[in-house]
Amino acid sequence: MYTKKSGVITVYKSDGSVFLFPKLFVKLYKLDKNMFASDDIIDKYIYKYSYYYSLNCLSRREHSKLELKNKLRLKNISNDIIDKTLEDLIANNYLSNDRFIESFIRSKKEKSKKELFVLLQSKGIGYKECEKEINNIDEKERIEKLIIKKIKSKKTKEQIIRYLVSKGFNYYEVEKIYNNIKV
Repeated sequence: MYTKKSGVITVYKSDGSVFLFPKLFVKLYKLDKNMFASDDIIDKYIYKYSYYYSLNCLSRREHSKLELKNKLRLKNISNDIIDKTLEDLIANNYLSNDRFIESFIRSKKEKSKKELFVLLQSKGIGYKECEKEINNIDEKERIEKLIIKKIKSKKTKEQIIRYLVSKGFNYYEVEKIYNNIKV
């Protein structure tokens, strides 16, 4: 059964679950609001919606498997359909935790190895997966670039060290590198 809301079509399955299709999706697949369909057919459309929604998310930036799974859960999609969607995205090489790790590390230039590791774990990335990429980071170079950037913005030595320590860098390493920089 279908009912219309602003911008979405509500679909009620026989088991009582509810799913909202955007009107654009309904037009694309020529779904009729008066159409009655079996749960299998509805699930097929929900799968298509979840797949294209995932592709849309991935077209903006890389996502981890867990991030995408959580986004699909917010859309009230069943776990079976979510798992199938993620499997197909991985099989077609649209979803890759390795690419996500690389892009995530590139985007977090002011973070220490320790903080990057914690952030990646919160995104559902395991120790083994991110260990290689994190070990490739030259933390001394990161510290040096951040110190130079902060010196240019007229920060004192104490402010710079405190800032870098708050980002997860080692105090003694930051101080040593700061003292070696010629201003």
